[in-house]
Amino acid sequence: MQKSQILSLLFCCLAVLFNPLQHPAKAAQSGFSQTQLTQMSAFLSNFTELAFMNFDRKKGGDEDTLHLGNTSSQAALIGFGIMHNCLKNKSRIKPCPLKDCEHGQLIIEAKDVAESVKQFFDLDLKHASVDQTDPPYFFDGKCYHFSLAPDWEGIESLYRAEVKEARQEGNLIRMSGEIYDAIETKARPYTFVAYAKSRTWQGKESWAILSLRCTSRWFLKAAWDFVVGFKFPNGEDIDKDELGGNFAENELAFCDVNGDGQPELLIRFQSGSIASHVEFVSSFDEKKGRLNVELIATPGVEYFKNGCAKEKAAHNQGLAGAFWPYSISVYNPKTGKYEQKGSVDAWSREAYPTNPFDNDKPFPKAMDVTGDGFVYFIHDAGFQGARGDQPVDTPVYQAWVGHYLGGAEPVKVEWVPATASGIRVLETK
Repeated sequence: MQKSQILSLLFCCLAVLFNPLQHPAKAAQSGFSQTQLTQMSAFLSNFTELAFMNFDRKKGGDEDTLHLGNTSSQAALIGFGIMHNCLKNKSRIKPCPLKDCEHGQLIIEAKDVAESVKQFFDLDLKHASVDQTDPPYFFDGKCYHFSLAPDWEGIESLYRAEVKEARQEGNLIRMSGEIYDAIETKARPYTFVAYAKSRTWQGKESWAILSLRCTSRWFLKAAWDFVVGFKFPNGEDIDKDELGGNFAENELAFCDVNGDGQPELLIRFQSGSIASHVEFVSSFDEKKGRLNVELIATPGVEYFKNGCAKEKAAHNQGLAGAFWPYSISVYNPKTGKYEQKGSVDAWSREAYPTNPFDNDKPFPKAMDVTGDGFVYFIHDAGFQGARGDQPVDTPVYQAWVGHYLGGAEPVKVEWVPATASGIRVLETK
């Protein structure tokens, strides 16, 4: 079963970001053994494997958080209890004895659902039918009825948790670490902080979860989506016809190129046909909880510390000779996008004494006051000296460059191959 299908089985009301419960800052002590950390990892994986993340025990607050103290959370808890059993206790899931049951072909006893919620949350579940989820769950007073895909028994974990550190804070335990893809274990798209209380369950030492906050390591997830899923940051899939080359020729980088003080993810695809080559600059929109594509360009962009980007034209088939036409874009922090400001092309007297594209019109020596053998065509509505298709001399061109770059330093981008080992390097950023 595909991950997207599994996610659709869950309560879609969960969001990506939240503020965890605040706990008194008492003397924090670690002292947990590796065996205990492993047990904590297994405990927290009961939530992450169902993508049940970003919740607390409050009655209200952040709209992007599931508040288990609110009665409206019962629907999500019911969904957790049912899907946990579908994954871990398949023997509890039975075919509905009613032929062509209008509420679904599967049932589970409500007591089993309540037991799972009690085991992991230490909360008493209030049974009710739930119709705002996919699938809906119908409560008949004893069992829950629902439907899943025919291959539901093949449901697999989505993500697993690895506790890297745990410490006692008062009477609570703070656990933190990474959440990794259950199949592609090197993909670790989230970090987390969880709070739990110690308890005994069925005679064994365990915990009850109080809050779980997950923070997206968005750049790693986007990098893995590109390397493994062949997906661009804008959500588009790479054309299958362009995947025949050596994918390791593509490149990744993670650094601040727009000058806002925060690093961006750079993806450069250049292993397909020339027409398919493309370069992306992406950031993460915390408010919207999704990637923000700042720039889509021809590979080989030169970035500057003042937020400018110099993009060479894909082709140089004009009169420029050794000069390569390019455009300049400037990052706008208000929109989170690069905005193209102008472009420049040139005419080289040495390469083209006459213009073969315009009846062999001779090079405009009168405009080349400096005598360096070049005139330029600047298209920029925001620059007074630009004359579009009418040539200007080198000093005007230099003034145009200075108008945007103004001596700004170029950004040194450290590219790595678009491979698993390359992503390992990004993890250190």
